[in-house]
Amino acid sequence: MMRRAFQAAVLVGALILTSGCAVVDHAGAVATVNGSRYTEQQLASDASRLEKALGSQARPATDDVINRNLITIWVSDQVMQRAVRAEGLVENKVAIGKLHRTLLNQVGGQQALDAFVASRGIAPNQLWMVLRNSVYTTDLGAKLIGGTDTNAQNAAAGAYLAKLASGMSIAVSPRFGAWDPAKMVAVAPANDLSKAAA
Repeated sequence: MMRRAFQAAVLVGALILTSGCAVVDHAGAVATVNGSRYTEQQLASDASRLEKALGSQARPATDDVINRNLITIWVSDQVMQRAVRAEGLVENKVAIGKLHRTLLNQVGGQQALDAFVASRGIAPNQLWMVLRNSVYTTDLGAKLIGGTDTNAQNAAAGAYLAKLASGMSIAVSPRFGAWDPAKMVAVAPANDLSKAAA
């Protein structure tokens, strides 16, 4: 079913459990990971594409929550790319394409798929990244422990990513939120500065 396929696609987001923290010190950066920057311009572009894809649908959350979700997706991708380099994983375009076609068929075309992912806080241009990282998670788990137990493989991949992320410098600008290393997500800061920066 569509829900199971989509849940498989975003699995990587739930697997990363902890990360290191840092301070964003680059002007115009929404988040940084080991010096790589997710800029305000990139965030605004992703949010605009999400808004356009929604069309007449109700927004899935407030602007602040949507922004933090987009930031979380970007940071998670940075962690995965570090794992890809460390483990020599290769992008499996066939598997990614198959997952993408499955979603397309289940929702009824590209426009419907864009609206579907947007309703879940994912910009349409981020979908390939999310699907790719889902496949990477599967490949990483298989490489780490082998066998056919997907639950065990996913757990192994999650533990690996958690350990890897704990040694990375990850930060979110306080104007947009704060980084929760225990949950590996961008959250609202205690003093709610994110609203003042809108």
